[in-house]
Amino acid sequence: MQSNKIKEQVNFEKSAFAPSIDIVGKTTWSKDVGGIEGSSQDAYLGLQLQWNLFNGNATSARHNSAINNHAASLDKYVDYSNKAKEAVRFSWNNYLTLFVHHQSI
Repeated sequence: MQSNKIKEQVNFEKSAFAPSIDIVGKTTWSKDVGGIEGSSQDAYLGLQLQWNLFNGNATSARHNSAINNHAASLDKYVDYSNKAKEAVRFSWNNYLTLFVHHQSI
C-alpha cells in the first residue's frame, strides 16, 4: 500500500535526527620506519559516532514534508474507502428497488 511506503519515508527522514555509529578498523604494516630496522604492525578497531547537529533545517523540512505526504495519503485512502462504501450502498439500494419493483409486477 502506498501509505506504508510513505510511512517508511517518514521513519527514514526521522532517522536523520539520530547519530550514526560505525565500527571502523585499520591495520598498517611498515618496514624500516624512521631509520630503525625491522617491521612494525599496528591495528586499530573503534567506534565512530557522527551526529549532524545543524544543517540549515533541511532535515526538519524533509521530515515535515514526509509527514504531510503521509497525512495526505491517509486522507486519500479514507476518501476512496468512503466512495467505495457509498457506491456499494447505492448499488444495493438500486438492486433492492428493482427487486421490489419486479416482485410487484
